[in-house]
Order: sequence, then structure tokens, then C-alpha cells
Amino acid sequence: MPRRSRPTARGSRTSPIASAPARSGSTSPRLPTASRARSRRRTTASRPRAGRATARPYTDLGTGIQADDCGDAIAIADQDRGTSSLVLRHRDGTRQVLTTSAQAISLPRCDRAGQRIAFTRGPASVQDPIDDVLVIDRAGHETALTRDHASTGGTFTPDGRSVVLTSMRSGKIELFEVPATGGEAHQLTFDDGPHYGPDISPDGRTLAFNLDNSSIVVVAGGPGGTRKLTTRREMLAGAVPTRDGKYVVAQRVRDGGNEVIVISTGDGRERTLTRGRNPFPSLDDQRILFGAPDDPPRLLAIPIDGGPVTEIAKLPGKIALGADGPDGQELEINHRGALEAWRVTRDGRLASRGMSAFVVPAPSGGWHAVQTFDTRYHLRFVAPGDPLTAGAHDVTPESHRSMWLDDHRIAYAARGAFHVVDVTTGAEVATLPGPEWGEKAVLAPDGVHWYDVQLIGHVTRHLLVNFADRPWQ
Repeated sequence: MPRRSRPTARGSRTSPIASAPARSGSTSPRLPTASRARSRRRTTASRPRAGRATARPYTDLGTGIQADDCGDAIAIADQDRGTSSLVLRHRDGTRQVLTTSAQAISLPRCDRAGQRIAFTRGPASVQDPIDDVLVIDRAGHETALTRDHASTGGTFTPDGRSVVLTSMRSGKIELFEVPATGGEAHQLTFDDGPHYGPDISPDGRTLAFNLDNSSIVVVAGGPGGTRKLTTRREMLAGAVPTRDGKYVVAQRVRDGGNEVIVISTGDGRERTLTRGRNPFPSLDDQRILFGAPDDPPRLLAIPIDGGPVTEIAKLPGKIALGADGPDGQELEINHRGALEAWRVTRDGRLASRGMSAFVVPAPSGGWHAVQTFDTRYHLRFVAPGDPLTAGAHDVTPESHRSMWLDDHRIAYAARGAFHVVDVTTGAEVATLPGPEWGEKAVLAPDGVHWYDVQLIGHVTRHLLVNFADRPWQ
């Protein structure tokens, strides 16, 4: 196939790499990332059958979420009670721990010799790459290939000299090549992304990757059944209803920078308010609070009907989740690679809660729900005046955001339903039908309607047919 040039995102340069679609119309999901809500699973490997032998077709490799074959061992990314690890499972069944982290470890890929492993480490978001890619050898020596918390999914070239990975730079999610020992990154793709899942042919001449044109829409449920609230081809992250039930607040994920939007629950009409991340409504529904789109990290606010953006507080890291309460905002912040609970008071003072958690204040009455995560979510209910380390009636939601219905009832999603708990007694007082898998599902404060996001997958596989002709090689 002849070489073809492709314009960059800015249209001012051309790529030396030719790109051709390999298959279209695929509806496979986005390259998997290590979602915080994913439970530990048994890892299995195929066992070949000889003739009519009745041997078991699989070998149990132990717990893990992702794996790759290193030849004489299997590299496995594993999670256990809030700690992630990268282990080698040897042929004799022993497991050698190469590294551990409080952050999620995912996507292990071995080099051809099986002596080094590229892997991803970080908070592991499903919205965009916010992690880093590293290389580790069998002695446990690590080399960081990226440090900007904006990369994912590395794979070795056949000669082992470099790693191809996904990285978000200048608002575009593209493929880059980085020396396996660290160094300057070279951009490989310049078309509109996002580009994920790189894989290189054994002869090193062709690079395959995914172009992800999937969309995520908001769905609404309740007595009238389930319907799509939005229908645009766009990526929406999260759906938080206002307490008056008029709007859903969401984040539109865009290559050029994420946007804060409000969606009418009546007709699905969308209004873009401003650029920003991870928005949530104020307690009185008059403002939308959100994380700044750029550094330095800040908590910002904008009127729900639109208007000027105001700064509430400077933050030690980017917002992952937020909730407004009578005494201020409770935030889960990515601080130095760890998710921590912080509070912003009504007068703008910032204070650490001293724990890895998301604190959700009741709209009145002084109760708090404290959400933590090990291999699953846990929710504790803390009475007014008690320390946040106290609390009882631990429940295990599947949803990453619970909703207070009033000053003593809270709802969470699990097992295909919404469960309403009276926190004063710990008793479950109501159960309502919900989505089958409710990690993003939220029951509205009216206790009747609910909202969730739904992936509509559209991924095509593409080829760089002259990968071997890279000018920097």
C-alpha cells in the first residue's frame, strides 16, 4: 500500500505514517481500563487438547483482572482490598510480586523476550487517559515512560527498544512512541482520535489500533419505563440530578477540553455552560460546581442558567467527585496520585478529611455517608456530631454516587435495583427497579425517577501500514 500523509489536528504538518481502516462497523467496547468498581476475578488460560482427551480446557491462574503471556510466566494485574499489584505466575504455580501500589495497576504487556512488562498505573478513569505508563523488569526495577498523568495502554515494539502508548496531549488522544528506557515521545497518529489499543505485527512493519467513535448517552428511568434522555453522538460522563428534578448535570468529554452541561429532564434539551470537569449541583440548585479545566486545580462555580464563572477555592489536586452540603462542599480529590477526602467550607477554607473516601452530606440534619473502596464500594452512615471514622450499617453499593432523598434516607444502586435506607435505624425501607449494572446510576431525590449513562459502542480497527518507516528510527 502506498504511503499517504495525514494532516495533524492543527492542519499545519503531515504525518510520515500512513493510516488505513482495517475493519469498520465494529461495536466492541473501548479498550478496558481498571475501573475502581471492578471486583477481583479468577484468571484463566487455555489448555490445548490432544485428540479426544477429556482434560479441563482451562488452567486456573488465580485472581487477577488482566494478563499477558511472557513465555515461561504469565504477567497478571491483580487487586486486593485497595492495593493493586503486578505479579508473575510461574509454571510451577508460584506467584512473584513485581510491584504493588495504592493506585490501580492495569494492562500488562510483555516484551518479546518476556523479561520486561509495560503496564499502566494511576486512578484509572474510563473517561480519558489520566494514568502513566511504566516498564518493569523481572527484578522489579521500574522505568516511568510518562509522568504527566495522561497516558494508558503501552505495548512493546518487536525489537523491544520502544513502547507505543496512548496519550492525551494538546487536548487530543493519540498514539505516541517512547523509548523503553525513557526519553522523548514521538507522535504517531495525527487524525482526530481517540486512538487506543495499539498492537504491532511481529515483523514490525504494521501498527494496528482502535479508533473509538463510541457515544455515551444519558438514560432516564421510572414508572414510565426507560428512555434515552439524550441522543447526540457524544461522550457524557456522569448524570447528577438536581434536587428539584428539573435538570441533570453532566460532563461532556471532548478532545479539546471537557464541558459542563445541564440537561432538561423534561425534553432532554442540552445547554453548555462552560469548560470544566466533574460537575455537581449546589444544594439550592442555583449553581453548578465543578473542577477547573486547566491547571492549577480549583473548585469553580457558575449559575445554572449561565453567567460568569467564580472561583470557590484552590485545590491540592483535581476533583474526582463532589457533593454540596449545608456546611460546604465535600470533594474526592486526586492528590499526588491518591484519592482523598477534602472539604471546602462556606467561607472558602480548605481542609483535609484525613482519609481516602468520598463524604456525602445529607441536605439537612447533620448526617454523613462515607464511601470507601477496597475491592468494592462500602458506604457507612455517620450520625450528627460523630467523627467520620465512626458509623455503622455498612452497605456495599455498586454505584459510585449515592443520593440523599431527605435528612435521613439515602439511596444507592446494587444488584439491578435502588435500595433506600433509613440511616437512623439502618433498615432498608424501599427497593425500586433500576439498571442491571448501576455504577453510574443515581436515584433522584423524589425517590421515583433515576438516571444513568449508557455506552453505545462504535470502534473501528485501523492500520499504520508503514510503521517501519518512522524517520526517528
